[in-house]
Amino acid sequence: MNRKLEGQVAQVSGSGRGIGREIALKLASEGARVVINDLDQAPAEQTVADIVANGGQAVACILLIRPFEVFNAQRCCRSAALAPTCSLRQSQQCRG
Repeated sequence: MNRKLEGQVAQVSGSGRGIGREIALKLASEGARVVINDLDQAPAEQTVADIVANGGQAVACILLIRPFEVFNAQRCCRSAALAPTCSLRQSQQCRG
């Protein structure tokens, strides 16, 4: 297993299902600690559970990320005690 992202934190929007989920699982498999962002709590928590079950670290952050809400998303990262800063990757178009 390639752990090239060990020590890094990634936030993936729309990662409760679909492509966003697959991106989050891949990042976790490479060692990243992942903030799972989705509008729906149940799929986000399932993605977190799957990552943790495979030995990774993840936390769910339920909020809509619009361009002007990036700061709030990063604050969510910090409040989850994952890291002082986070990278943001949007896997789907923002709604709202």
